[in-house]
Amino acid sequence: GAGDDARVERAIHANIFVNLLSGIFLTIFGVLLTPIILRWMGTNPEVLPDAISYFRYYFTGVLAVMLYNACKSVMNALGDSKRPLFHMIMHLLGEMAIEELDEGAKGDDDNTHHHADDAPCRGSLPCLVHDLLLFLLLFFIILLFLC
Repeated sequence: GAGDDARVERAIHANIFVNLLSGIFLTIFGVLLTPIILRWMGTNPEVLPDAISYFRYYFTGVLAVMLYNACKSVMNALGDSKRPLFHMIMHLLGEMAIEELDEGAKGDDDNTHHHADDAPCRGSLPCLVHDLLLFLLLFFIILLFLC
């Protein structure tokens, strides 16, 4: 409203920067400390491997969620409320397509990833990297396509 584009630009960059650093911190913190926190909580040892896998998978997406929310808040503040909704719809469709391709490539009915030697992959670093790379690939494709 005041026409001060320099301050608006500075505020936008600060918003993105803080969310980027926070997302990186929370992702690293969550992935590394998940087993410790779950043990402190007294998680049943029978479900501990699956719980660790679930929370590590969850924390790998924190950075993308924080950046999405930061960009969405900027767009809404600048008067664009339709584009964030379109981004979310495209993200969901892309994620469903990637999941189907990933499941089809495995050719099994269970919901676990497998290594090349066909051993189940439950929260191991290669599986987390695989899932993170798939998510980042989709995220950047959508950003390049829509922005």
